[in-house]
Amino acid sequence: VTRGQRYILFSQSFEAGASPMAKPAPLPGEQPPHPLWETGEAPRPLALKCIVVILMPAVLVLAVLRGLLFILFMICLFFLCELALLGVERRHLADTSARQPALTGTRRAVFAVAIRVASRVILLTLGCWPGLFNVEGYPNDEAAIWAFAPHTGMIDAFVSMCVGCPRPVILEPYASIPVVGSILRATSALLVPIAKTGTEGSSDKDSVRKPSGEKSSTASVRDALVAHKANFRKGDVPVALFPEGITHNGCSVLTFFTGSFEGGGAIQPVSVRCPFKYFNGAYFQTTIVNHLMSLLANPWLVIQVQFLPLYKPTEEEAAEAMRVASCVRTAIAEASGLPLNVIGAKEIRREVKEEQEAKKQRRHMQRKQQ
Repeated sequence: VTRGQRYILFSQSFEAGASPMAKPAPLPGEQPPHPLWETGEAPRPLALKCIVVILMPAVLVLAVLRGLLFILFMICLFFLCELALLGVERRHLADTSARQPALTGTRRAVFAVAIRVASRVILLTLGCWPGLFNVEGYPNDEAAIWAFAPHTGMIDAFVSMCVGCPRPVILEPYASIPVVGSILRATSALLVPIAKTGTEGSSDKDSVRKPSGEKSSTASVRDALVAHKANFRKGDVPVALFPEGITHNGCSVLTFFTGSFEGGGAIQPVSVRCPFKYFNGAYFQTTIVNHLMSLLANPWLVIQVQFLPLYKPTEEEAAEAMRVASCVRTAIAEASGLPLNVIGAKEIRREVKEEQEAKKQRRHMQRKQQ
């Protein structure tokens, strides 16, 4: 029995004996909804549809008010981040080699408290009313990496800031959004460029296209994470990862990208769930505008966060990033009661690409028939 297997057994006993958030395990052979094409929502009964129609005017008015408050508090968060960065040398957002956070010492401590309060207020505007935000357990300050799963959408970013404000790893295009860019600078985010068409994010392929001695951006992020783990000391600011690499309906745990787990180091697994039945408002399915409208249309939002026991891979396990990723992924799935999915971000993006090509072919055939 490896240490990773013992960790999984310990996580299972932790869940069974102490977790009021634990969900029943899926039935054997039960298939989870497709993470992209299905929302996982149960059919709405006629009585519920009638109630929704009756309450629709009130819900719309509340959604507009919450939307205005969301914009207001996001502006406040922008000024908070800009104030925290006064007098601090600003690093270029694309510089993923930065090993130390932009804010340190007392300034970082005050900023962390302020952004946690601001994030909780923003979650209130998105429907997470008092009593609906539940956090179980505490983060371990020995962890260089916090691994969050499942990753459903925008909510996860605010949850991350609210429970500890670690350094995020996020797709580079989000840094171009005005308010988001300020937040990323203040939290010293590591930005992940989107792979160009045809590369599929493969570092091997990138190395073929790059001149000798020039690393791909994805490899630079991986190297920055490895350097962060090597230089990390107890009490330093950890890095937050969403190792699934894509948003989905949250009804299962997708496969993890193994590059995030290279270089060993202690890992803090974090389960984040937004349980639902008839409306999956937390799912980021299409665009950020539609996602925000879906959140505002949702009358309430339950968020359950669970910090699992710290995972420390042995030297043998640390040499195999896939094994470390599997252990962390399985522990999160067991604690949250979610099934392990056999597909991941690469397969989903491939399906999206194939669907887009199929639509183009259908449109082309329709034009020819006309």
